[in-house]
Amino acid sequence: MAEIGIITPYAKQRIKLQQAAAARGWTGLTIGSVEQFQGGERRVILVSTVRSSTAFFDDDAAFNLGFVAHPKRFNVAVTRAQALLIVVGNPDILETSDVWQTFLEHCVRRGACTGRLPTRATAAVRARVTTTMTTRTSK
Repeated sequence: MAEIGIITPYAKQRIKLQQAAAARGWTGLTIGSVEQFQGGERRVILVSTVRSSTAFFDDDAAFNLGFVAHPKRFNVAVTRAQALLIVVGNPDILETSDVWQTFLEHCVRRGACTGRLPTRATAAVRARVTTTMTTRTSK
């Protein structure tokens, strides 16, 4: 478990995850904020983006919380994994951020999304593929 880290932007979620891990006897698992992982890496990182609604985005920005709308925190969150990065979140919410939109497009292009596919990212990738194929066949 020492090679696994869970990044979550909120203290209450961190506490709940730590309690759940302890109840299962998972020792050595690191669960913390983006700041706690800055400068460190784990073999496997799970990023919990938490938000299921845009209703709290203004509060997040005002109090410097979360990382859906923070490019620097996004960068730290998605660059801590050495081998496997797992992002859990609502793609419709994540797509409201240009940074996450680009990340989701990257994941869709590589077949790395499971569950419900992100609508805008999937459409953007399809448009690029169609344009590329049209350009190639017209030559």
